[in-house]
Amino acid sequence: MFKVVFEMQFQPKSFNISVVFCPLGYANKLLLGSLQGPLQLWNVKSQKHVYWFKGFGSAVTCIQQAPAFNVCAIGLDNGRVYLHNIRFDISLMTFSQDGGAVTAIDFRTGM
Repeated sequence: MFKVVFEMQFQPKSFNISVVFCPLGYANKLLLGSLQGPLQLWNVKSQKHVYWFKGFGSAVTCIQQAPAFNVCAIGLDNGRVYLHNIRFDISLMTFSQDGGAVTAIDFRTGM
């Protein structure tokens, strides 16, 4: 059985969590996406807020680790996908799709 270590409280009007993601290589860290657009990086062991990402102007719908270390794909409700370096907080590339929100992202390697 799982044991609850701690609980975090967020104000839904300012940060309503839409995605919870554990980035590879980031020990004890969770990356949280929100319906408001910003993201937060938390250390769950120390229970401390590590970093606030300003976001991309639309609700975060999914996050996926890229094969490149420190890079995540962040899918949004407006149909955009950002390849974002979470260590340096810079966007490397943007993709856009027609037809609605991004609901899933995956990477294929070894081609």
